[in-house]
Amino acid sequence: MMSHAEQGPHFVCFFDSESTKARSVAAYLASALRLGQPAVAIAKPALLEEIKRELHRRHVEDEPFGPGRGKLVLLDAQEMLDRFCPDGSPDPLLFHTVVGSVFRELRGGARVVSAYGEMVGILGERGRHADALRLEGMWSALLREIEASLFCGYSRALFDRPEAAAYYAAVSQAHTSNYDERTGFTPRWV
Repeated sequence: MMSHAEQGPHFVCFFDSESTKARSVAAYLASALRLGQPAVAIAKPALLEEIKRELHRRHVEDEPFGPGRGKLVLLDAQEMLDRFCPDGSPDPLLFHTVVGSVFRELRGGARVVSAYGEMVGILGERGRHADALRLEGMWSALLREIEASLFCGYSRALFDRPEAAAYYAAVSQAHTSNYDERTGFTPRWV
């Protein structure tokens, strides 16, 4: 996995394994928390539990790491989607209000927020590719407004069918960099 600086503010990883995803997300969040920076994960409940276990194993969530770490917020991805997709499609104003408020509250001063999100992946799993790409655009707009980095995670299986090649390319292009568990890091411009 690359450093935060190498990844850019909005990067994506395509995973074959849920356990690899959980370890990667926990490592990403732990690096921010250890620096005293706030972090947020917006994911499915099962992944949130895996992240908590992995952070505990890394001594980030509890002692001996202690109170000097950054604040961690864990949010259910479906609950968040329900708040800004009243008719099933992402509403840009509601997204900015709902998700933006989480980031603005966490930032507190001039601190960078490190985030993991799989709301877009959930839309992709449901075959809602246009909505998923619109949501990626909303994230990019929010990231231009606030100082944050966003790690997006997708199941690699979503892109296994030949007809998904264009969707894979569009998702990759929506990010500053990407990593595919099968092939390794691929810079956006390649």
